[in-house]
Amino acid sequence: MYTLEGRVALVTGAARGLGAGISRALAADGATVILADVLDAADTAAEIGADTGADTWATTLDIRDRDAATSLLEQIVSRHGHLDILVNNAGVFHNFAALPDIPDEDVTRVIDINLRGTAVMSAAAIPFISKGTGRIINMASQYGVEGRPGYAIYCATKAGVIGLTQSLALELASEGITVNAVCPGTHLTDMLEERFRLEAENKGLPPEAASALIDEFAAATIPVGRIGTAADVGSIVSWIASDAASFSTGASFNVAGGETLF
Repeated sequence: MYTLEGRVALVTGAARGLGAGISRALAADGATVILADVLDAADTAAEIGADTGADTWATTLDIRDRDAATSLLEQIVSRHGHLDILVNNAGVFHNFAALPDIPDEDVTRVIDINLRGTAVMSAAAIPFISKGTGRIINMASQYGVEGRPGYAIYCATKAGVIGLTQSLALELASEGITVNAVCPGTHLTDMLEERFRLEAENKGLPPEAASALIDEFAAATIPVGRIGTAADVGSIVSWIASDAASFSTGASFNVAGGETLF
């Protein structure tokens, strides 16, 4: 058993999907959780707080803006006294397409948010994270370990996140701060549903066909026989954030249900 009582966590991209699931898991295990997003995360924070009894609050943040990130971090430390856990979850996808067909603006946007944003947020947070118990947890992907056709830029950014994670783990080990990556497989999120809506559109199918495509995908490609959930990812993140995982750093945790093995 472990607890996150007394720990303070900042989760980016927390308004919905995996970020909301991660925030819920951290709160359920006793952490104070700040939910940051470009979207309004206030309702999510209030719901999690009511359900878990944890101290939760929401704020608006663009992870690419280092000044804004630093201002938020100063606010967190002023309000709570310390910051122990940073979960870099914010990220975006791009339309399924061969590389020559991915618009330049999509290339820039996905790299800027997924990779540069994670680096900017981590750099801003490092001076504020508690030494000895600090945790940086980066959301990578199975697609960062194994490339897939049609997702070249997304795969490249998530591979970059894994490389960033490993380098930071070595840089911060002597300060007692661990840095790990989580690599989800296919999980039921708004981003996944949008991805399959786009896939349906590319196949000339109506948007509502996305649900059937998701079920077909799970049956054909995920050995455990189901799509992953935000709770699956949240439980792994909460464990990594705890003292139980203090000897793990630079790792990439597989949460893919056997879809990809590494």
